[in-house]
Amino acid sequence: MLALASGAILISTFVLYTVLFKTHPVEDASRFVRLSASTGDGGVSYPVYQTLERENDSFEELIQYMALSDFLMGRDGHSTVINGASVSGNFFSTLGVRPVVGRLIQPSDINRSSDKVVVLGESVWRREFAADVTLLGESITLNGVPYVVVGIAPSSFSGLDNLAPQDFWFGAEHIIETWQIENRNWPKFITWGVLKEGVTADQALQDLLQLSARIREEHPNDGPSRDFDLLDGIEANQFGERAMITKTVLLILGLMSLLLLVALFNVANLVAVRVKSRLHEYSIFLALGANRGWVTRRLFLENSVLGYLGLVIGFLVAAGFLYLYKSHLPGAKTVDALSLLGDGLLLPVLIVVPLLYAGFISVGGFVAVSKININQGLRLGTRGTKQFFGRKLFVCFQVALSVAIVTVCSWFIESLRNAHNMDYGFEAENLVLLSVNYKLRGPQFQSAYLVIREHRRLKESLETLPEVESVGIGESMPLRHTRATKVDVDGFDFRTEPDECRARALYVGPDFFEVMGVSIVEGRDIRFEEMDYPMTKSLVNEAFVERYWPGQVAVGRVFKPYLNGPDVEVVGVCSDFNPELGHPIEPAVFTAFAQADLVFHIKTNIRTEMAKVAIMRMLEEKEPGLPMVEIVTLEESFDDTFAAMKLSALIAGFIAVLALFIAGYGLFALMFHLLRDHRNEIGIRMAIGANRGRILSWTMKECGVPVVWGLGLGLGVVLLLYGKVSDLLFAVDRFDFGPLASVVFVLVAVAIVSMIGPALRAASRQPIDNLREAVK
Repeated sequence: MLALASGAILISTFVLYTVLFKTHPVEDASRFVRLSASTGDGGVSYPVYQTLERENDSFEELIQYMALSDFLMGRDGHSTVINGASVSGNFFSTLGVRPVVGRLIQPSDINRSSDKVVVLGESVWRREFAADVTLLGESITLNGVPYVVVGIAPSSFSGLDNLAPQDFWFGAEHIIETWQIENRNWPKFITWGVLKEGVTADQALQDLLQLSARIREEHPNDGPSRDFDLLDGIEANQFGERAMITKTVLLILGLMSLLLLVALFNVANLVAVRVKSRLHEYSIFLALGANRGWVTRRLFLENSVLGYLGLVIGFLVAAGFLYLYKSHLPGAKTVDALSLLGDGLLLPVLIVVPLLYAGFISVGGFVAVSKININQGLRLGTRGTKQFFGRKLFVCFQVALSVAIVTVCSWFIESLRNAHNMDYGFEAENLVLLSVNYKLRGPQFQSAYLVIREHRRLKESLETLPEVESVGIGESMPLRHTRATKVDVDGFDFRTEPDECRARALYVGPDFFEVMGVSIVEGRDIRFEEMDYPMTKSLVNEAFVERYWPGQVAVGRVFKPYLNGPDVEVVGVCSDFNPELGHPIEPAVFTAFAQADLVFHIKTNIRTEMAKVAIMRMLEEKEPGLPMVEIVTLEESFDDTFAAMKLSALIAGFIAVLALFIAGYGLFALMFHLLRDHRNEIGIRMAIGANRGRILSWTMKECGVPVVWGLGLGLGVVLLLYGKVSDLLFAVDRFDFGPLASVVFVLVAVAIVSMIGPALRAASRQPIDNLREAVK
């Protein structure tokens, strides 16, 4: 029990370390802070970063990066998809990163007029190029654009976000889509700074607030819409996906800790029973001159061995798990498990925690030793030393903790069930999803005209297949990520009402709504010729109309789909549906735009697995150079979408089973020792006429009382703490009957199964047998 609980806690601690506590490679981490703006990831636009770097008075250095995903790296006919970042010229020098060979990005590499150079990560250099040093000075292509390799970054560095490790870096202004560094409303550049000596974070924040006010004054329609904040230490790591992962891991760590506490209660109960069974032995020690301190030290030493053994086995279990599943844990790919030793975290755990285990489980034994009556112990041994109330109290706490654990776990499992069974407002049958990215063919596909031509041709080719009913075009797969945008609608001021001007956004093409089974309740669908740049046409959902034009006709109205964007005309209104998991129905904008990376939603008339094979065969024959990212059925896409939720439910189920097992064992032990301590009483009851039914009823009642206490205490506590976990759950309410009823039913069933065996055995024995054993 200790080994399993300890191993689970070590695994949770490792993941928490990689997500939350992993430090950045700077000389003085106390002066390294992150600038956070009021955007999803706290980023700023590149023009705003340039203003901050040029005009601030509080930072020695300001660095920035923008994450780049799914870039096709090619050389000599071989290609592979990798992730990277565009960075500022002082990025590596500020972080103190040293190259393995060559050099890193410098300030002279940033300007558009300079040569395009790239730094590769050591892992991709060894994997793809066999660590060939002659690669330096040679060209590789990234999405079809040539870059000269000038250096290799060490494997110990993979960027500032180990949840999304990076394999390449190039200068910020050499990004292929140059509009991303010109647009003041593209806040994707994550900014960090090193404070000047003697400058506090509060002083730097005041400096930033003044700069922010000046930027808003000079650019009232763009730039940061709210003031900055400065984050350091653990808080600085809480942005984007990190915050949710951290909270989930902390919750799992809390559940594991409760599970460990249940196990400790059980072991403490067993130790107390063991001490009681050895009272005669301890009385002899004391009679021969040993003091009580010597006896308690001996007891503590024995329990320390037990604690060390449990933790060592748990450590081996955790190490094996991390070795097998490290690639599936968030952020763990870039961290060596044994690095925790170097950071001074694991060594104290291995030394101190077993001693804490030993102290906890020895408390009952210490109390028993302190109350030993030598004469009585020598004369009676274990007889007359009943301590049943203390064991009842232990079991009550075990059941309460188990109820709390199992209830939270049942909420996670209920979340997964709700996510699978919810009606999202679109048809989820017979869909194959084909994701393509024409950026992989080269920079010429920044032209919307070329992208429209390729999208139209591919759509027509797919529709010739007899297995295909229709094909629609959308930006992403169903329930995957959508963009949050601030729309500019007449009558609403995004500067004073930012939350009121928020909407979800997707780029779409023809027949998207038809394939998804979403009705167009007003107006018409998108046409291919309307997908050109600048954007001119859009559909909105009913929630959008209800917020901005209630009771009015929406078709023909004009708004801006993002701040400082082009005027877009509404050509249709679609019914409400949910395009992203975890978000309620809210205003949404579906703009016609030929983005290079889009998803073809293919409606089939046969089973999706068979249709997928037919589509892939056609693509191999007619589209051999298609820049396909992936082709999946909707079911496969949903498996990926629900992967994190499934993992949480799987872990929750594992924790719940362990908690039930440990609680059941505790109840079995309670019943066993109750019957052993009360053999004389049971024998007398049966001798004077009590039948087996009454004995069974009495024993079940004696052990059932702490179960009822524990159920009530555990349910009360976990319902009070619901608000702490509610944002990790999906459509689960505090008082949902299903999870609570299942918890009560399962705990009662486990209690009955655990106690019924010893109770039946006691009730079936002859009175004389109980009386004879009671006086032994």
